[in-house]
Amino acid sequence: MKWYKKLVDGVPSGGIIAEDNFRQVFPELFSGNRGIAEVLSAGYCEYNRVTPPMNRDFLLEYTEGTPTEIESGIWNQQWELTPVVFADQAAEDKARSHSSIVPPIGTVNVDGDLEVI
Repeated sequence: MKWYKKLVDGVPSGGIIAEDNFRQVFPELFSGNRGIAEVLSAGYCEYNRVTPPMNRDFLLEYTEGTPTEIESGIWNQQWELTPVVFADQAAEDKARSHSSIVPPIGTVNVDGDLEVI
């Protein structure tokens, strides 16, 4: 399924719109051989949702970053690893105690060494 977003100052903004809903609002953009140029002329872009990478660090979390345009009118969602903001010191202490027991994420190379991701 394709997703779309409104372009504001040339950058995707606001909530995502599912293709079925977008087609209902703009049926003329999907008739004949129309493509991304027509979507852009309506002030929208195609928006690719991307799953955030795996993160086992309790002190960091992925937050949505600035999308990246991969080709004209087609953008990818981006993720940034940011520090977790805790509600109180007890919650932070608990997360810190758990982060020290979680093994690192990685792969074993041909020499048998762990390459941490």
